[in-house]
Amino acid sequence: MAAPTIFSNPLEKWIFHKTKESVFLVDFVPKKDADGKIEEILNRLETVPEDKRQKLTFEDRCCTGFVVDDKSQELKILCSAHCLDHLFTSENPISAQEIGDLYDINIICDHYECSFRKDKTPDKIRYYSRANIVQIDCDKDLILLNVSKKNVLAYGKNGRACRHSHPALVPSKRHLEPMEKVLMVSWPPFRPRTVASGKVSHCDREYADTSKTNLVGYTMTLVEVNIQSEPGGSGAPLLDADANFTGVLHGGADGCSWFISLPDICQALTSWGILTQ
Repeated sequence: MAAPTIFSNPLEKWIFHKTKESVFLVDFVPKKDADGKIEEILNRLETVPEDKRQKLTFEDRCCTGFVVDDKSQELKILCSAHCLDHLFTSENPISAQEIGDLYDINIICDHYECSFRKDKTPDKIRYYSRANIVQIDCDKDLILLNVSKKNVLAYGKNGRACRHSHPALVPSKRHLEPMEKVLMVSWPPFRPRTVASGKVSHCDREYADTSKTNLVGYTMTLVEVNIQSEPGGSGAPLLDADANFTGVLHGGADGCSWFISLPDICQALTSWGILTQ
């Protein structure tokens, strides 16, 4: 007699395997000569306590990203602006060019990371691919990156491009409802393929419902999900039963997470030319 399969979760496993190649680690690294400018912005905005500002002038800021377009020779990667929200407010937005002047943007794909971990050579070095920021929406907490496919590195290939696919995820066609089961694939620093599932608690939270303060002035609608998220996971896709994205992780606390709603995401992607009306 075959063992029961009640815990096998075949749908969740299918969603994960279908989407894992689309997820990237994104690391914003302050440029060597940018500390003064970053400190100047921090002091002007005053959204960060004074005793914490110095650390932010030289600290890497990580998040998760996922591919939303691969129709040309470049990949377009969507991620959260949340990791850089010490540099802007709704009334004082920062441009994509300004961020590019302050930070080098490094990424790693799932294929590279898997090969890196299989190699047991001591003292091996992890090399990152370089991406560029092309768009930011400070109100909705979204950033769009692009990277040439030839610059997405394969591990151990002397600078050769990764030959595996990084398929674009597409917006969900489902109408999200409370108690619907969803899945998230995130990449907190050095923890690739961090997968969690949960149920939708509320589909249209206002930001004031989730936080007592809103120093940045975020205006997006948030989907509340009973799912745990981790620092550095912001930007992770929330996935439906078709493996399509229905939200982007903004943040979480106490076992509950909030995701930027699909209408807000689609509005940004349409204005950026990724989606057509």
